[in-house]
Amino acid sequence: MAILLVVLAGCTPQGEGGGKTGRAEPMCPLKNQPVAAFQTALLELAFDAPASMPVVPHLKNRSRIQGTVVTACLKLGQPELVSRFIPDIGNWRRGMAYADMAVYCVEHDCHDVQPLLDLAAEIADTATQDWRRDRVRVRIAQAHALLGQSELAARFAADVEPSESGKLAGTAAAVGDDEAFDAQVAALDSLIAGGQFDVMKNALLSYTQVFDRHYDNTDRRKLIEKKIESGSATLPLVVRIDLMLKMAGFALEHRDPAGSLALVNTSQSLMDSAQWPARFGIPLRGRLAAMRFLAGDTAKARGDVDAALAEFDSQRDAIQSFDRGGVLRPLAEAYQQMGDAATALSIYRRAVEAGAVNPNLRPRTEDLSATCCSMAVHGVEPDEALWKRMHDIRRSLGQPQ
Repeated sequence: MAILLVVLAGCTPQGEGGGKTGRAEPMCPLKNQPVAAFQTALLELAFDAPASMPVVPHLKNRSRIQGTVVTACLKLGQPELVSRFIPDIGNWRRGMAYADMAVYCVEHDCHDVQPLLDLAAEIADTATQDWRRDRVRVRIAQAHALLGQSELAARFAADVEPSESGKLAGTAAAVGDDEAFDAQVAALDSLIAGGQFDVMKNALLSYTQVFDRHYDNTDRRKLIEKKIESGSATLPLVVRIDLMLKMAGFALEHRDPAGSLALVNTSQSLMDSAQWPARFGIPLRGRLAAMRFLAGDTAKARGDVDAALAEFDSQRDAIQSFDRGGVLRPLAEAYQQMGDAATALSIYRRAVEAGAVNPNLRPRTEDLSATCCSMAVHGVEPDEALWKRMHDIRRSLGQPQ
């Protein structure tokens, strides 16, 4: 779909500290995908909540929370909403939002994305730390790779911080031809062999995209799965489980529930091999249950999420107040995935209350925004009482406790 880039009057890109750079801001007026009105309202509340945080001294956390809302908007196909939000993001994450918007435009046939990429690069160059600049530049590189502009992609991804290296390889694999497979594997293996945690993690995440790209080739799929398993053997269990769940999701996209369930079972074995603090183990069990349900093992999935909820109830007082909302949200998402909207809503209500307890502004703001995003993405509509409660919490943000 061809779209027209327009200039939003009065808007100019801001640098790291929120200052103006003096250029007009072209935005991409893609039409939003159809969603329910309550989903839009939730996203608007999620983005509005951080506005309670003064720019000084809260710019970093304020912008980070706003960036997560942009991600949720794009998951739901709401680029017009993003175009309204971006001008209010004050630091380098504004550049990241432009780059994310550009990637979305490429993936949805918006080919004239160069102005967005130019703005992203300009803001990235104002970043006060190299890793911030490089995170945006790698995202720009991914957009160029999706456009088939391999030389530009390589230029933007060159000499980046170790924490960002290896990310481009997965995008390149997604658009590369079959003949490039051996070279891609060799490059990723080389990154993993270096032994640096961030580089290894990024390379393994890129390998999951190669797994998706070549899923229908059984030999290649099995080879990649083995490489991910062996390459991640020294990494923390939570990283290894994340990789397995990503592959399980790709298997479902390829209509292979049996393959997905096998990966879920591998993830479960990894989980069962260790003792987990409740704040980590409970949400992870919720994620596993949701994927297990999608893979067709519905009875065990329901039993697992019920057990995770029971564990939360028994361990609640041992979980810090600022962690409780984050522990509950994956359980609510799992119940919603299983078609139990009533239980999902009841857990979201508990998450809202849990997030409002902390006396500090940042965790209260972050929890409200995160719960709104989760409800929007997973299609859970608040009832009248919950809407009122969430808006009351929003009004209380920034006020003395």
